[in-house]
Amino acid sequence: MATVGREGHRARLRQQYYDSGSEEMSTRTMLELFLSLTVPRKDVKELLYAVMNRFPTLNELFNASYDELMSVKDMQNATAMSILTLNELINRSEKNDNKLDKPIKRLIYARSLFENNKHEALAAVFMTGALSAKDAQV
Repeated sequence: MATVGREGHRARLRQQYYDSGSEEMSTRTMLELFLSLTVPRKDVKELLYAVMNRFPTLNELFNASYDELMSVKDMQNATAMSILTLNELINRSEKNDNKLDKPIKRLIYARSLFENNKHEALAAVFMTGALSAKDAQV
């Protein structure tokens, strides 16, 4: 009978991702997997909980500054830089992929227009025949 413990936990997380993909994993588990890839040979549970308490949403986490990330207990420079770099790569990907051919892409694009506004705003998005958004003014 196999015993369950901390030994091999990272391998089980990776295997779960390989077997089922991200759809079957909770956000907490995906974040734990990400942190385990950036923090070598150390249990990341305490860091995971500290990150989740400091940044209750992924949006807050990925919009945090370097100083805000480093204020989290047990945060390492490499982990903070990985979070910042991943966010920048995602932003570049979204900027280069302006084809809004799926409803989720339209929703993400619409949210991005308003995410930093503190006041009510209105935006007009003009679509081309290829479902690409032209620059919007908010």
